[in-house]
Amino acid sequence: MKMEDGAPIPSKSLENVGILFPNFGPYHSARLENLAGQLEQSSRRLVCFRLTVGSDVYSWRPCAPRNAPTITLARTSTGVLEALRIGFRLFREIRHRGIQVMLLPSYSPLPNLMCVFASKAAGARVVLMCDSWEMSGRRGGFARVIKRFLVGLFDSAFVAGTRHCQYLVDNGFCRNKIFKGYDVVDNSFFIDRCAGISEGRSACSVRGGMPERYFLNVGRLVTKKNLGMLLQAFSEILERFPYSDISLVLVGDGPALEALRSDAAALGVPWEEFGCNSEAAPSRCIVSLGFLQIEELPSIFAAAEAFVLPSLWEEWGLVINEALACSVPVIVSDRVGCATDLVREGWNGAIFPFDNVEALILEMSKFLSDGAYRAKLSKNCVESVSEWSLDRFGTNAMAAAECAYRERK
Repeated sequence: MKMEDGAPIPSKSLENVGILFPNFGPYHSARLENLAGQLEQSSRRLVCFRLTVGSDVYSWRPCAPRNAPTITLARTSTGVLEALRIGFRLFREIRHRGIQVMLLPSYSPLPNLMCVFASKAAGARVVLMCDSWEMSGRRGGFARVIKRFLVGLFDSAFVAGTRHCQYLVDNGFCRNKIFKGYDVVDNSFFIDRCAGISEGRSACSVRGGMPERYFLNVGRLVTKKNLGMLLQAFSEILERFPYSDISLVLVGDGPALEALRSDAAALGVPWEEFGCNSEAAPSRCIVSLGFLQIEELPSIFAAAEAFVLPSLWEEWGLVINEALACSVPVIVSDRVGCATDLVREGWNGAIFPFDNVEALILEMSKFLSDGAYRAKLSKNCVESVSEWSLDRFGTNAMAAAECAYRERK
C-alpha cells in the first residue's frame, strides 16, 4: 500500500521530526502547520527550527507555526564563528528532544552545512529540501564533484518538482528516495481572497490609483528576474496597441530599482511610484508598488491581465503558484523552474525562450488582440495548481522523513 508519489505508509517507530528554514515567512508557516498537523494525526511531533527571526532579503513580517514549537538558533547567521555556534546549538537540541529525522534546506551557505553535520553527529537521519535544478546550479566539473559528495550526505530528498528531481538524479541521488512538493503556497488563502474580484477584475476599489488593466510582476527587483526585457517588451506593446489602456505593475523592491527607472526613462515609458497618489487611475505606464505583505497581494493578482515572469533563471517561482491560485494566466520564461510542472501552453499560460523578447511580446499581445483569450486561460488556472497544495507538502515531507528514517546505514 502506497501514499502519493509512491511513498510508504509511515511506521510507528518514527516519533520526532525536526525541520529547519533560515527564517519563517508566511509561506513557511503555512507549510509547517500542515506538516505538524499531519504528523500529529499519526502521534508524531514536529519541532521547527530557524536560523534567525528576520530575513535580510525579504521584508515580510516574521511569523511562526501555531501548532508546533519554534526554536531560533541565533541572532545572526553571518560569519564562520556564528555558523559553528548554530551547528552546536542544533546538535544539543536534537539530542535533547530526541529528534530522529531533520529536514534541512540544502547544504549552502555555511550555516546550512554546519546544520547538516550537526544533525548527523547527533544521530539524526537527514532529508535534503531542495529547489535547485540544472539552470540554477553550478555545472563546472569540480563543482559537480563537490555537489555529488554533499548530496551523498543525505538519506532522502524533498524537492520542488520534475526538473529538481532530475537534477538530483544527475548528481547521483537515488530516484526512489526523492519526493516532490516542496515549493507550494496556501492555495486556499489566495482562492478565498480572490472570490468575487476576478469577475470585475478591478483593483482600483481595493487600492486607490491602480490601473484598470495591467500586466503584473511580483518579486525581488534583481538582475536574474530579467525585468529589463519585460520593460522593453511592454514599451513595444504600447507602440503596437496605441489605443489600449494597458499598464505594467511591478510589486517588490531590490537593488535593481534605480536601473529599472532609468530603463523606463530611456524607453520613454512613464513611471509612477506606488500608484496611490493619483486621483485618476494611471494608464499606459509602469506602476511601482514597492514591497507588499501577503495579505495585500490577492487583490493585485486577481485584477491583472496576466502575470509575467521573464527570469534568466528561477529555482521554482512561487509567484506562479500564487497567480494561478488567483485565476490569473501566466507567461513565464523557459528558465523558470516550475514551468514544466505548472504551465501548459494555451491552457493556463505560455512559456517563451528567456532570451527572445519578440516571443514575449507575442505572448503579451494575445491578451490585447483577443478579448476572450484571458477568460479562456483563466478558467483552468486553479485546477493547474490544485495538486501543488499544502497537503502535498505535508504528505511528502512526512514520506521523505520516513524514507530517511528507514535508510539506516
